[in-house]
Amino acid sequence: MRGPDSDAPDAKREALRHYVRARAADFGADERRDRDAWLDADASHRAEYALLERTWQQLDGLAGHLQIARHSARDAARPPRRRWHWALGGAIATGVTFALVAAMLPSAAVKRHFETAVAQHSLVKIGAGIEVSLNADTAIDITEGKVPRLDLSHGDIYVDVHQANGSDGLEVRVGRARIRDIGTRFAVAATAAGGSVAVEQGRVELRAGRDLVVIDAGRRAAFDAEDHVSAGPVASLDIAPWRENRWRFQATSLAVLASELARQQRIRVDFADPAVASLTVNGSFGFAEPERVLWAVAQVHGLKLERLGERHFQLRRG
Repeated sequence: MRGPDSDAPDAKREALRHYVRARAADFGADERRDRDAWLDADASHRAEYALLERTWQQLDGLAGHLQIARHSARDAARPPRRRWHWALGGAIATGVTFALVAAMLPSAAVKRHFETAVAQHSLVKIGAGIEVSLNADTAIDITEGKVPRLDLSHGDIYVDVHQANGSDGLEVRVGRARIRDIGTRFAVAATAAGGSVAVEQGRVELRAGRDLVVIDAGRRAAFDAEDHVSAGPVASLDIAPWRENRWRFQATSLAVLASELARQQRIRVDFADPAVASLTVNGSFGFAEPERVLWAVAQVHGLKLERLGERHFQLRRG
């Protein structure tokens, strides 16, 4: 356990986030583990959290006294002026309570769900300074507040956060992984095995389990369900190429290529031999030329390309 946290504003903000979520009816086991890990990470975290608990208990007590005062004022047979005096006093005190609570709580959160179908892309704007592009076959929940939160269940997104967006950053969640934006452009993918984040400009923080990794521009980090993280360089052209209606394959298996053709163009590719599906392909192709992709694959690996239907093909050994 470390000593007092030098980054006090961040500690206060995180303590507030964890405390508010802990009071919510849908507070889950994963969030509880996330909160407990944060509390154990630094002595100042527990201090900020304890301060919130004490403050909230005081507010709860004050609210109870105000409720009693309002009922007493309403039930007592007092002259109109005196009743007005009680009501005004109660209103002022209640206003003070609400002001204190409002200062502690983030802005009212608004949760929206967005989903794209196969061969469909979409652009979502959050406030005045955040744009989220959705790849085909992608689902995401966006909770708008002082710190917008994006929960990516599957698919790919590209996030463009302008410096003057008026919010305190942005958080993206993929399973148990947490990605915190620091004013940047980055892409996030969610897969069955975990996910990845690639930064085009600026930097992000990736928290996987107890590990916190800072990812700078030109870097990509992948994470799995066991919170293992691996990082390496990434070219700008390889970050969310689907925004330009292009595929970029690098040692990509034909099985993955087939899934991308189905995802973006509703094209089905069968493999007569499972070994063919494990062959790899490299190159850059536009979404408008799926047959050229298959033709190139067939030429490189000496395969035979057969058309079985209008949007149905088979790759097999010749």
